[in-house]
Amino acid sequence: MKRFHSVGLRVAMALMVLGTLGCGSKSGVERHDLSGTVTFEGAPVPVGMVSFEPIEKGVGGGFAPIRNGLFDTADGGRGALSGPTSVRITGFDGIKDPSNPDATPKALVEAYETTLDLADDQDEIEFALPLEGAQPN
Repeated sequence: MKRFHSVGLRVAMALMVLGTLGCGSKSGVERHDLSGTVTFEGAPVPVGMVSFEPIEKGVGGGFAPIRNGLFDTADGGRGALSGPTSVRITGFDGIKDPSNPDATPKALVEAYETTLDLADDQDEIEFALPLEGAQPN
């Protein structure tokens, strides 16, 4: 019985090591988490999504949900890659029509797009989505 316990423990440890190795980045790229704020005409965007797509294709991008004007890729999203990045933001007012529960909230920002050059050490971004034609800060 003691020999079985020892072999079982070794097998379990080997599986844990292999599982940990398998959890690494499959694409060989290093992602980093980004967080920040998204406002529309000075007010926090209630709900939406921000995505970070590398301009040089071949690797999937990062994303994060927007909740009450805040986003964090570490909270329900996926980290972004450094370098030239296409950013896409969608935002909604978050108000549901009680008379029509299937209706979607009103779009504040349907597809705001910009580009950024994300630095390796960059971890916070503020997006102030203004009236049409203005640029984010």
